[in-house]
Amino acid sequence: MDTLPRAFVWQRFGVESGSDPLEIFGDKETQRRDSGGLFLSGAGNALGPGIRALIAQEPSPVMVSPMQSRPKRIDRNPPSVVSWQSAIDLDGQPWAIPQGVKCTSRGHSANAIKAKHNALVLRSAERLVPIIDGRARIDPDALCNIVRKTGGGGSQTTAVVERRGLVVDPRYVVGLVCELAAPYFVELRDPVRVG
Repeated sequence: MDTLPRAFVWQRFGVESGSDPLEIFGDKETQRRDSGGLFLSGAGNALGPGIRALIAQEPSPVMVSPMQSRPKRIDRNPPSVVSWQSAIDLDGQPWAIPQGVKCTSRGHSANAIKAKHNALVLRSAERLVPIIDGRARIDPDALCNIVRKTGGGGSQTTAVVERRGLVVDPRYVVGLVCELAAPYFVELRDPVRVG
């Protein structure tokens, strides 16, 4: 895909929970391969209304770009890392995390132990190999929030956006393209420390 869809989830990746992007993509690829294409990707913010608006339009693409800023110290050296054991879907119903699929994150946020975490439920028929060049590029100033119609989510790691305006500075490379899969977005619970 060398052009951007009208609306999509935009997620940026970098160092997380003490793991570098190559480790993270390797883990996600193992999950994808072992689960028939499904994997989870953590999201630091609640995206429920935006996800609902996006899935009302088919398809529901996800564009993934490398972060351009340096990783925070807490991402490089988290005080703890947890694996999430259960999930609740957008309707508040339990969702059984498929065998072989998992999501880890740092266990602390703002000096408190996290009790929940958000994640996108994603699917890809292709291997998860991030591409440095050759796909579309993103200008955050040419995007707006799909619900509020303001700001492009440039300050958020994960945002549900739609295109607006002219592309002036397409500085983010789309390194990976996948799609949302039912139930699309979940709240993860029951953390177990793994690091």
